[in-house]
Amino acid sequence: MMNIIDLLKEKEMRVTAARMMLADILSDDPLSCEELYKIILEKNSAIDLASVYRNIDLFLRLGYAREVELGDGKKRYERTDVPHHHHLICKSCASIQDVEVKQNLAKEEERFVKEYQFQVTQHALEFYGLCKNCK
Repeated sequence: MMNIIDLLKEKEMRVTAARMMLADILSDDPLSCEELYKIILEKNSAIDLASVYRNIDLFLRLGYAREVELGDGKKRYERTDVPHHHHLICKSCASIQDVEVKQNLAKEEERFVKEYQFQVTQHALEFYGLCKNCK
C-alpha cells in the first residue's frame, strides 16, 4: 500500500498539513469523523470538522481508508494498509478492540462461492458483549 503522500502526488493533489495530520491520526482503530476531529483539536490544530469530512471522503476514494460500520449507525474509518481484522465491541462503554480471527474464514468464503455461487467482495464480523471492565 502506498503512503498518503505518494497517493496524493500520483493523483496530482496537494499534500496539505490537514491531510498529513489526518493521515497521522487515522489508524487501525475505527474512528468517526467527530472522534478524529476531537483528537485534532487536542493537538491545537486549526482544521475544522468540514475539512475532516472532506479529507476522509478523499482518503476513501484514494483507497487509503475504509469505512467500518459497527451496527450503531455511526460511520467509522480506519486505514486500509493494516491487516484485515475484526472488532470486539462493548455494549456498555462502547470500547472497541481489534482482534484477529484465527480460524480460516477464506475457506468459508470459498464454500459460499461453490455452494451458493456467491462472490464475496468483502465481509464484516463483529462481536458484541461486555469488556473486562464492564462485566
